[in-house]
Amino acid sequence: MSTPFPTQSTSSSPKHRTTPSTAEAVGRARVARGTRGPVSQSPSPTEGMFSEPFHKKWGRRLITIPALFLITAIYGALLPILALYGMIRDLASGRKTLPLVRFHTYIFSVLLIQCLGLMLLQASWFYSLLMSPERRAQVHLSIEIFFIPKTIALAEIIYGMNIEMENEDCCAPGPVLLFSRHASILDTIMPIKLLGQSLGMGMRIVQKAELLWNPVVDVASYRMPRAFVKRGTGNAERQAAHMQHLLKGITDNQALVVFPEGSRFSPEKKAKIVAKLSDSNPIAAERAKQLGHVLPVRPAGACALINARPDIDVVFLAHTGLEGANRLEDFVGGALYKQKVRIKFWRVPASEIPQDEQARIDWLHQEWSKVDKWIAENKS
Repeated sequence: MSTPFPTQSTSSSPKHRTTPSTAEAVGRARVARGTRGPVSQSPSPTEGMFSEPFHKKWGRRLITIPALFLITAIYGALLPILALYGMIRDLASGRKTLPLVRFHTYIFSVLLIQCLGLMLLQASWFYSLLMSPERRAQVHLSIEIFFIPKTIALAEIIYGMNIEMENEDCCAPGPVLLFSRHASILDTIMPIKLLGQSLGMGMRIVQKAELLWNPVVDVASYRMPRAFVKRGTGNAERQAAHMQHLLKGITDNQALVVFPEGSRFSPEKKAKIVAKLSDSNPIAAERAKQLGHVLPVRPAGACALINARPDIDVVFLAHTGLEGANRLEDFVGGALYKQKVRIKFWRVPASEIPQDEQARIDWLHQEWSKVDKWIAENKS
C-alpha cells in the first residue's frame, strides 16, 4: 500500500540531484513494467486548452480589464488616506500589528500586480507569436511560474507569513492528478507556487467558472490549459467532461489540479452537506460527520478523471495555516499575521488505486480522511 505520511522530506530540486528520487524511481519502474496505459507518442502542452465563443469572452473582458485598471488607480490614489485611517483605528483599538494598514497595503499591491501581470501577458503574446506551439507554451509556463505566485509572495512579505513544505518532490515525474484541500482564497494558486517554482511543473487546473471575471485568470487561462465548471447546474456528466478535457496532451512535466471538496471549507457548509446527505445517503452523512477540517470529497469528478486515465498516479495535498484567508474579512482582521503554513504531499501509485467503482470511491474517502487527520495533527 502507499505511504501517505512519509517520515522524511526532501527539498532539493530535481535538476540538482545526483541520484533519482523515490518518485522518479517508482515512475520509471512502472513504465518498465508496462503498467502505464496507452499514451500519446508526442503529448502536446497545447491540447486541452480552454475555449468559449468570441463574443462571450470579449464581452466580459471589455468590462473586467478596464475595471481592474480603474479600481487600481482609485485605490492607489486613496491609499495614503486609507492607510492613515487604518493606523488610527488600529492604534485606538490596541492592535499593534496594524491589521488594517496591512490589509489596505496588501489589496493595493495585489491589484497593482494584477495590472502588471496583464501587461506582461499581453507582451508575451506578441513575443511568442511566431514561435512553435511547444515553445510558446514554455514561454507562458515561465511567465505563470514567475508571476502568479506573487500574490502569495506579497502575503509572505506584508503579513510575515511562513510556508513549510514536506515531500513536494513526490509530485515528479508527472503526469499526476493532484487532489488539493480547499480552505482559502489563496490556495487555488498555491500549487503553481509550490510545484511550479520548486519543480518547474505546469498546472492544469479545474476552477469555478466565476473566476473568469478575474481578468488575469481569464487571460492566463487561454495560455495554459484550464477547465471551468459551473456548480449547481445538475449536469454532472457535462462538468466531468470539461475536467477530462484537461487530460488531452498532458505531459510528464504537468499536474492536473482538482479541489475535490468543490468549495472552501467552513463549519456551516459542512453542516448543510451533512443535513442534505442524511436524507439521501445516511452512510455518506455519517462519514462526513467524522471530518473536522475538510468537506467531504465529491467523488464524481475525481473518479471521472481516474477512469479516463487509470495509468496516472494520484497526489494528495494537505495544508493548514491558510484558514485565516477564507474570506476577504479575514484579511481585514489580520488572521494571516505571522502565520505558519504547513503543507504535505503524498503520492499513491496508479497500481494501488482500486479498479472497482465503489471500491475506488471508498478509497478516495479513506485518503481524504487522512488529509483531515493530518490537518488536525498539524494545525497551528
